[in-house]
Amino acid sequence: MLFRRDEPDTIVPALATAIGIQAGTDAWGAWAQVTAGLSLPFLLGGISISGEVGATLTTNTSVKVRKRTWFAVGTGVATSEVEVARTALGMGLSFGLTGVVDDVVQATGYALFVEGRRLTPVLINPNTRIAVRAYQTGSPSEDTYRIYLIGYDAQKLAASRWPLHAGLFQAGVSKSHSDDKPATTEVTVIWGGTAWAWGSWVEVTPSLDANYLIEGMLVNPISDTATGQDSQIEVGTGAAGSETPRGRMGFPNTPVSGRASDLLPFPVPFIAFKGERLAVRAAMANNRNKGIRLLATRLHKD
Repeated sequence: MLFRRDEPDTIVPALATAIGIQAGTDAWGAWAQVTAGLSLPFLLGGISISGEVGATLTTNTSVKVRKRTWFAVGTGVATSEVEVARTALGMGLSFGLTGVVDDVVQATGYALFVEGRRLTPVLINPNTRIAVRAYQTGSPSEDTYRIYLIGYDAQKLAASRWPLHAGLFQAGVSKSHSDDKPATTEVTVIWGGTAWAWGSWVEVTPSLDANYLIEGMLVNPISDTATGQDSQIEVGTGAAGSETPRGRMGFPNTPVSGRASDLLPFPVPFIAFKGERLAVRAAMANNRNKGIRLLATRLHKD
């Protein structure tokens, strides 16, 4: 079974706003640098992406917007990047305007998202420049995305735990099922008082009733009409005041308000043991509280 315990995720860029990239339409956009190089061997395993699909109408009509976007991660010096990983997503919007007779009117609608994708693992050497770019096709009205890369320090995460495929996470897990933590409501994390300072730990559960794989999270941007939502969230175990970080996730801001979150998965889930206290905290670009629920798979349920 693939899981981890003592190596929390590495977010790139760490404790900083997400990287904005401009997609090309039916062509790759320009590479945008994520980092000039890390001091550690970086095992790339996932990506968090935010964006939108929208339309503006001025007459009685309707529009169906469809967009497919590919995201590539590359390494190497500027203008000589080599692609090492790729993923894609699709978006759509059906939007209409009726009842307008003589008045001049303009109506704009958006569908916004924050999504996570696992990537086939790529080992990137220390001091290697990393960049991202995007390619979109369809009927886009917006082509700007924001991203965080998610991975691990390859010196600390055993090769036997590298995320070869999401399906392997469940190998050997019998009589298991997925559960939300907390089970019935989310917990709210607050900012640390200044940009990118960690806020206080918030308890998710005082004592787990079984061993769990913590696989990812749903993030609710409570102040969803406010801009500047870039955040990084940490999950830990241990007594209050002595929490040990186990997992980290980046939540990139969307271009306009009204954003929502899909499941943001850890490239490799971590194990939390029966009887352990589970808690979360966040570092944010601005004072933007977040609601958090964790996706957990209970192991060997009777």
